[in-house]
Amino acid sequence: MPHKRTKSGTVEIGGKSYFYRSSWEPNIAAYFEFLKKQKQILDWEYEPVTFWFDKIKRGVRSYKPDFRITTLDGSIYFVEVKGWMDAKSKTKLNRMRIYHPNIKVELIDKKRYYDIKKNSYLYPDWGKLE
Repeated sequence: MPHKRTKSGTVEIGGKSYFYRSSWEPNIAAYFEFLKKQKQILDWEYEPVTFWFDKIKRGVRSYKPDFRITTLDGSIYFVEVKGWMDAKSKTKLNRMRIYHPNIKVELIDKKRYYDIKKNSYLYPDWGKLE
């Protein structure tokens, strides 16, 4: 379900077409596509994996990070884009630390997003959903 405060829609970036739930997500995808073309990462994917919290019977039982990043050495980490952190999002990240402690999740919060945005003129696909 789209967040009430943001735009959502289908955007193509780097030949990959996805339905994004906020305007920040395709912008970050544009940033990752730039990193890929600069050979700073091997690849990026949008929402490819769902992690389950098997022992949880109520409330937040799964988590789908926004991006999976494959580094040049083949290792993988995940990225969550969050302009604001609600209770459900905090619970998901906390449960990831408990149930999947070997999975790295990097948070792009408002401050980090605006730091990346400073160089958005370098990212050809930035702003496609704005």
